[in-house]
Amino acid sequence: MCKYPLEMSKGRCIFLEWQVVIGNTPIVLNWSKSGEEESGYSLVAVYSDAEAQDHLSKHVYFFTINSGVPKVLITSQNQGNPNNYLYFKETENKGLRDVVNNIVNSDVSVDNVKSKATIDG
Repeated sequence: MCKYPLEMSKGRCIFLEWQVVIGNTPIVLNWSKSGEEESGYSLVAVYSDAEAQDHLSKHVYFFTINSGVPKVLITSQNQGNPNNYLYFKETENKGLRDVVNNIVNSDVSVDNVKSKATIDG
């Protein structure tokens, strides 16, 4: 069980105790800085367009990796349910899936990018 993310950076999700599901299948979801977890889905980033959208058009995106495969999960759920499920599905946005796939499968390391970064000023 995962709690809807308000404090994901400390390795836990806090808010409502909802089970994350894809379709109707409960999943194991772990916050991960590296994307490399032994089991379940590694949650590496979260994005919400809630501030820019009307009430019924808001989305939350979970950027995950499952067995080395990047998955962009999306929900627009705006209320609870008797199962306390937070329903996600894989995004249909091919462009977004392709970008995330390219990032995850890139040979560029974070340390390599940091070493080449410069600050002007």
